[in-house]
Amino acid sequence: MRKIFTLALALLMAAGMLLAFTGCGSPLSNHELVGTWIWDADTNVHYVFNGDGTGNRGGNSPYVTPSWIQAFDWSVNESEVVLHFPNIEPGYVNRETHIFTITGNILNLVRRDNPAENFNYIRLGD
Repeated sequence: MRKIFTLALALLMAAGMLLAFTGCGSPLSNHELVGTWIWDADTNVHYVFNGDGTGNRGGNSPYVTPSWIQAFDWSVNESEVVLHFPNIEPGYVNRETHIFTITGNILNLVRRDNPAENFNYIRLGD
C-alpha cells in the first residue's frame, strides 16, 4: 500500500509541475508586442511577434532586396526586446536588442547598438 501511495504522490507532483510549466501559457502570450506590425515606409516589410516567443521579420520590397524572411525567438526586458536569430549564417550577428515603445497602434523600434536604426511599424488588426 505504501508503494502505491508513493507512486500516486509522485505522479500527482509530476502532473502539477507539468501544469505549472505548460498550463499557464507563455508569459509572452498577452504581451503588447504580440501581433503583426508593418513598416510605415513600406507595407511589404513586417515583424511578427507570436505569443510563444517566436516570430519573424522580412519583406518583399524595392527597399529590401532580395525578398527575405528571418525567423527569431524574442524576449522582453522592460522597454527592450531581444531578438535571437537561431538560423543566421555564420559570421553574422545572431542577436539584436531594440528599445521599443508602443503608442496606440504604432511600434517604434530603435536598435540598441545603432540608434540610427529607428523605425516605426503599424499594428495590423487586433
